[in-house]
Amino acid sequence: TDETNKLRFLLGKYVQRPLIIMGVNPSKASLQKDDMTSTKVARFAEKLGFDGWVLCNLYPRRATLIDNLPKKRSLKTHEDNLKEIQWLLGQVDRPTIWAAWGNLVNAKPYLKICLKDIVVSTGPFEPNWIHLGGKTKEGHPRHPSRMGYQVPVNSFLVEEYVESLFDK
Repeated sequence: TDETNKLRFLLGKYVQRPLIIMGVNPSKASLQKDDMTSTKVARFAEKLGFDGWVLCNLYPRRATLIDNLPKKRSLKTHEDNLKEIQWLLGQVDRPTIWAAWGNLVNAKPYLKICLKDIVVSTGPFEPNWIHLGGKTKEGHPRHPSRMGYQVPVNSFLVEEYVESLFDK
């Protein structure tokens, strides 16, 4: 988090091989207090054989409701987010990223741009992108909050997905 607690770049607990979850924006969870999402991703990470988890987000501004995100992104905040995500991937051998933003990627126009920049900036680390369960009716990878634990793990062709976001 930043000193104002309005931003959270990374949140997680792991030893060497975390499941990296890419959500939309952080809510209230902290290392001292889990929320529904962090509780669920911790269980999923354990079930999938990871030694922990790290939550990242398309945009690091804390907001319980997506409508409370700013109308425009801060370029500095976005660049800081990219640096933090790149740092994390540099610490992990063979990183796996779980795409988990749901339909909320459409909530603010800049979220798709943030995603595209994340995909490009993480490319050199050759992450294995996955999504769990089926996709939403709109074709987006589901958010974990209401997901059951018996869902399949699917590979996620993130570059094709991002390209399709900009074709619409």
